[in-house]
Amino acid sequence: MGFISILEKKNRISHPTIIHNHFAKYSFQNLIGKSEAFKTSIHLARVAASSDSNVLITGDSGTGKELVASAIHQASNRFDYPFVALNCAAIPKDLLPSELFGYVAGAFTGANQKGSIGKFELANKGTLFLDELGEMPLESQVQLLRVIQEQEIIRIGDKTRIPIDVRVIAATNKNLVEEIQMKKFRKDLYYRLNVIHIELPSLRHRSDDIPLLVENFVQKLKVKKHHGPYHITTEAMRILRNYSWPGNIRELENVIEYAVNFSANGIITPENLPKHFYSKPTLPNDTTSMNPVNLAELEWILSALKRSHMNVSNAAKELKMSRSTLYRKLKKMGYNIKNLK
Repeated sequence: MGFISILEKKNRISHPTIIHNHFAKYSFQNLIGKSEAFKTSIHLARVAASSDSNVLITGDSGTGKELVASAIHQASNRFDYPFVALNCAAIPKDLLPSELFGYVAGAFTGANQKGSIGKFELANKGTLFLDELGEMPLESQVQLLRVIQEQEIIRIGDKTRIPIDVRVIAATNKNLVEEIQMKKFRKDLYYRLNVIHIELPSLRHRSDDIPLLVENFVQKLKVKKHHGPYHITTEAMRILRNYSWPGNIRELENVIEYAVNFSANGIITPENLPKHFYSKPTLPNDTTSMNPVNLAELEWILSALKRSHMNVSNAAKELKMSRSTLYRKLKKMGYNIKNLK
């Protein structure tokens, strides 16, 4: 008897028999923006999705690093397998190794009597997302480097080597090059993870995307609250576009939810925004003797400080001047930043 076997190559193979509870929630369709800075970052993310290399995502808090990591996983050939996220800053230093690599019964006081598998085993064949990587202690960095290099783990309290196949996507809001110089981050781990580097722009650098993001958040709230439609006035949108957004997209989403709650008849006006968005800056000193040019500059500086919640670094970036220049100008006009705060 003879047999004929016909094999068909597929780009994406579905694995319906795989059972797990760790799914990526977001895809590239959830990433909204049209600015050049944003499109550049998304292009890199799509390239990363077609690769199996490790990825390092950097950017300020609230810029959407986990969303991008999730989208990369969803578009990769690992999409059917687990997407496991771990916030390195949320786990106590002593417990981080057991969270990553698991442990056997009796490995340490208070351990589960049956032992426990770690995040690497949970993510086998899939993706492990390490958020706040810059907060990982040096001892754990050594262990992480070895696992990434060898693609095998040893549970705490055990000697058995367990082979794994995990793609690592790491994220941080810290400057890891500076952390390396301060001996707070390992250079070898940095180069092992920084194969594809995606830097997400801050919201203040993509103001063209604010109307799109606002519309997206408004539509979500319309569905959530079973109410609407909501309309934002031109003046309110202008205020949102001119704000420095120290909390980035996360802050914008919270502000829109606040505005929707306080809107009347679905119309969002400047008065529906949090108070610091539409209130005029106060001048704590007597400004009657100040010439008009200096007074205008002072109001300009105070407005930027108010929009940035008195964050000097963010205000200086918005004003396109250094922190030292901002301090010097305020001091020259008789103001102390501590008193303003």
